[in-house]
Amino acid sequence: MLAPIRHYVRDSLQAPDPTCLQEIRAFYYRTVASCSEERDQYADVIVSDHLNIEQVVAFNLANIPDDAEETYGACWKFLECLEKHLPRPTTLTLAISNIVENSSTWTLKANCLLTLARLYDTLSQLVEASQAFQAAEALYLTAGDQPSPSSDTSARLTRSSIFIAPIAPILAQLAYEGSSTSLLVL
Repeated sequence: MLAPIRHYVRDSLQAPDPTCLQEIRAFYYRTVASCSEERDQYADVIVSDHLNIEQVVAFNLANIPDDAEETYGACWKFLECLEKHLPRPTTLTLAISNIVENSSTWTLKANCLLTLARLYDTLSQLVEASQAFQAAEALYLTAGDQPSPSSDTSARLTRSSIFIAPIAPILAQLAYEGSSTSLLVL
C-alpha cells in the first residue's frame, strides 16, 4: 500500500476487521497459486497488486500462522511469478532470511531461497543469486531432503546450479571482500 494511503488509513479509519484481512490474504494466495507462465488474469492481478501481495507474504512470514506450509508455498510461488511476469528486486529477502530454522522449516525455507536465487539470477544480481543458492543448497543438505530427479524443486535446483555454479567461487570471493564492483560476464 502506498505511504500516503497507509498513513490516511492508519490515522483516519478504524482497524480493519481480521476477517477482512484473512479474505484478502486468501484471495492473494489463491491468485498466486493460480499463476502460470502465460500472461492471464492471475498474472495481471499479480502485476497490478505486487506490492500489496509482497507485504502480505512478508507479514505472514514474520508472523507464521498455523498454516505455515501455505505461507511458504505462497512465498516461493510469488517469487516465481515475479520472475516470469515482473522481474524486480524484492523486499522478501529479509523476511526469508529471518525465518527461524528448525527441522520443520528447512525444506520450506530452502524452496523460498532457491526461487529467490532464480529471481536474482534473472535480474543479473549474481552475488545475491549465489548467496541465496548456496543457502538453499545447505538447507536441503541439512534437511536430508535431496529432491528427486523428477521433482519441480530438483529442476529449479539444477537450473540454478547451471547458471551459478561455474562462477560461484568468484562471487563468493567478491561477497567476502565486500566488493561493490559489478561483474561483466561475457
